[in-house]
Amino acid sequence: MEKGVKVMMDIAMAGILLACFGLMKAFTEWCSRQVDTDTAENVRAE
Repeated sequence: MEKGVKVMMDIAMAGILLACFGLMKAFTEWCSRQVDTDTAENVRAE
């Protein structure tokens, strides 16, 4: 493989990993927000 192609693939892999990490972080934050609103509603209902 050419050197330039390998560098491009490394950068692409790093970008994909960062994107996945960012999505997971956003998803967990969204989930915790959903849980917070659910528990708040349940407390009010009781």
